[in-house]
Amino acid sequence: MEIKPIVENLAIMLTEKCNHSCYHCFRPVTNYTERLNVENLSLLAERLCDSTIKNVRFTGGEPLLFKGLIQIVKVFSVKGFNVSIGTNATLLDASLLNMLKDAGLKEIWTTIHSQDPYLHNKLCCNKKALYKTESAISNCLRLGIKTCVNFPVSKYNRHDLLHTISYLQKIGVDRIKILRITPMGKAADTSFEHLNNDEWNEIIHEIANQDYSNFNIKVQGCSPLSDNEGNCNIFPIKHLNVSPQGKISPCCLMNNSPDYEIGDITELLSMDFNSAIKLFNYRISNNKAFLLSSLPCIKEDKGRNVCPLYSRHTTESDRRIIYD
Repeated sequence: MEIKPIVENLAIMLTEKCNHSCYHCFRPVTNYTERLNVENLSLLAERLCDSTIKNVRFTGGEPLLFKGLIQIVKVFSVKGFNVSIGTNATLLDASLLNMLKDAGLKEIWTTIHSQDPYLHNKLCCNKKALYKTESAISNCLRLGIKTCVNFPVSKYNRHDLLHTISYLQKIGVDRIKILRITPMGKAADTSFEHLNNDEWNEIIHEIANQDYSNFNIKVQGCSPLSDNEGNCNIFPIKHLNVSPQGKISPCCLMNNSPDYEIGDITELLSMDFNSAIKLFNYRISNNKAFLLSSLPCIKEDKGRNVCPLYSRHTTESDRRIIYD
C-alpha cells in the first residue's frame, strides 16, 4: 500500500554553534562544514509552498547566531508557513525581537532550568543567562509572540520543580513542557544522574495534584492514555528535520546524527515533495539502524515502546496513584 505524505512539521537546525553549554544537551556536535544559507533555504521555502508542510521551526545550536535569520524568517512567513524559533533567548534583545516580529515570527520555544538564577546559570554554563532570558520572554509576551518554555527536570533541579512552575506562571508564559531528559548526547554519559521511573512518577503525581486548570502544562514520561498515543513517528515519516549540513532525518533526537540520515536537502530542492517523502520512507524501511528492536531514544512503558518526546496533560488518575 502506498504511503501518502502527511508531513506537516519541518525543523531546521541552522547551526551547531551555541553560546550555552547545557549539561543535558542531546545534540551531537560533528564540526562538519555547515551548508545551510539564505540562498538554499529561500529555495527550500519556494519548493515547499505546495507541500503538506505547515509549520517551520528554526533551531540549533543557537539559531540567533545564524547570519540571515531575519531574512529567512521573512521568506518562510511570506510563503504562508507558521514560523517559530527554538532559542535560549539570551541574545534576543528588544531590537532583534522587533525585527523578527516584523519578519513574521509567531512563536518562540526557550528553556528554563530553574527560577533560581544561580542554578539556572550553572546548568547552562552562562552567567546572567536567566536575567536575559526572562527579559526576552517579557518582550515576547508584550509583542504578542507566543512564548513556550521547556523545563528539563533532573536530580540537579528536582527540588525546585514547583517553585519554577510557579515562577513561569507568574511571568505569564503561554505553555510549559516538563522534559524528562533522554540519555543521548551529554546525558548518555554514564556519570549523568538520571531520575529513575519511581522518581519520575512522583513528579507526575506531584504536578497532577496542583491546580493548573488555567495553565497549559504538559509532562513527558507519562504513560499514554491509549494505544494510539506515544508511538514512534519515524515511519511513516511525520516530521522532517534538516541538519546544518543539509542532511535529513525523521526525528529531532536523531538530527545531526549520521547513522540516522535518510536524505539530503538537495533532494527536497530537486524532487517533487511527494516523491521525496516516498523515497525517505523507503530508506527508513530499508535502513537496519531503524529496524533495531530498541532505538537509542525509545523507552519501554508497560510492555510497549513509547517515544520519550510524548507528553500530555496530567489526569485524575495521575492524582490518585504513583505508578508501579
